[in-house]
Amino acid sequence: MIFAVEFDFANKVDRPFEIDADRDLSLVAESVRGGKFCWIDFTEEDVERSLPFLEQLGLDPVALADIKQDRPVPYFVDLDEALFFTILDGEWDASGLHHRPVAVFMGVSFMVTVHREESSVVASMRRSYSRNFRRVALSPGFLLFEIADHLCEEYTEIVCQIAEDTERVEESLFTHADETMFARVSDLIRGIVEFYKIVVFAREVIHDLANSRSPFIAETTQPFLEKKATLLDRLSADINAEREVLSEAVNLYLGIVTHGTNRFLARLTALGTLFLPLSFAAGVYGMNFDHIPGAKEPAGFYVFCATAFAFTVGVLGFMYRKRWL
Repeated sequence: MIFAVEFDFANKVDRPFEIDADRDLSLVAESVRGGKFCWIDFTEEDVERSLPFLEQLGLDPVALADIKQDRPVPYFVDLDEALFFTILDGEWDASGLHHRPVAVFMGVSFMVTVHREESSVVASMRRSYSRNFRRVALSPGFLLFEIADHLCEEYTEIVCQIAEDTERVEESLFTHADETMFARVSDLIRGIVEFYKIVVFAREVIHDLANSRSPFIAETTQPFLEKKATLLDRLSADINAEREVLSEAVNLYLGIVTHGTNRFLARLTALGTLFLPLSFAAGVYGMNFDHIPGAKEPAGFYVFCATAFAFTVGVLGFMYRKRWL
């Protein structure tokens, strides 16, 4: 079933209804062409029926063929008969970012939303549009504000989830990091970068709507859209800050690991320096020559041990004073 709402702005009356047959779509198209403003939402199996309906509203089939594909990034174009733009409905979970494109056509007497999967932004609009329509709506542009408002709420929630994930990763890095942690950090950074691009593109779309000189958007709506574009700009800065925090945490962790490795190698080098002269002396006195000074002395072995011990203690004391150990 296709969801639709008819708005009467003069009397503040909205009439939601459902469309089943193609004949009902034709009746809605006639009503729209007659001047009644309608919002029609196509989703899932009804998406294919949206293109013939848009053609009935006067949109150019050539333009529709060019833009009917699901776009991976938000998109905006000003057609002769309507404004067309897309947003990306996002969701963040343990596996990263998931997004679903939502296409929006805004004309003088209609707004059509098209999405192949359930959209949380559109679902939120269905719950809130009636109250806001009766309280604040002055023109159909309030639906554009509803889209921008719910999109900003969704993106704000995702930013909070990213911040929580970043904090958990930071704690894990300095407590029980393992090989899988670096894969998790890589996935998180990749998801953050992808979401940053989506927010930036969405900001540009909302900014274009706020500054477009178009008969399809009331001037009273545009200042509110610009505020949402500003909010998206702040969200993009917050996302970038989370990415920098995560990158700095990884760099700090790697610096700590490198410092520990260097200290360990320094100790190994000091111990090698300690035993190198002793190994040399042992090698010399272990050679098969008849005339080695002190080799035939009765106390030669004890003299060598005492000398080696004194040398070892002296070198250890020197290294300790230099803080090499």
